[in-house]
Amino acid sequence: MMEKANSVYLQREFQCSAQRLFEWMTQAELLAQWFGPKNCKVTEARMDLRVGGGYFIRLERENGSRFSIRGKYLEISKPKSVHFSFAYEGLNGAPPESVVKITIEQLDERRSSLSLIQEFDSRPADMEKRTLAWEHMLLLVSELTKA
Repeated sequence: MMEKANSVYLQREFQCSAQRLFEWMTQAELLAQWFGPKNCKVTEARMDLRVGGGYFIRLERENGSRFSIRGKYLEISKPKSVHFSFAYEGLNGAPPESVVKITIEQLDERRSSLSLIQEFDSRPADMEKRTLAWEHMLLLVSELTKA
């Protein structure tokens, strides 16, 4: 894990192919199984996976409160990378808008690596929470993709 002034950077290895990992990042039904901070669940996920296409993810906390994340796909190179804008809706004190860049590399026939950079327009007051949320989510992806 590395934090720069306005960015979160994480790199992880996974026990699956780059293609399979890309699917977990870009297919709504798979993303719904891992996306969101602790104590949240995805209640709706829609993705139009094409440059300029949008995505929408609605999350619900254990206390019943809801918020959403939406954005547009900026760059897609299957199965190597996906870049997208990232904005919160319905969240008090929401972090500023950001761009998420995910890069996937095939290491061998059974392993791949993922690098994630989230670059904010300005530093969120809760930058540590952003990092912890992504760490939590990537841990879930790691567990779900072991085959």
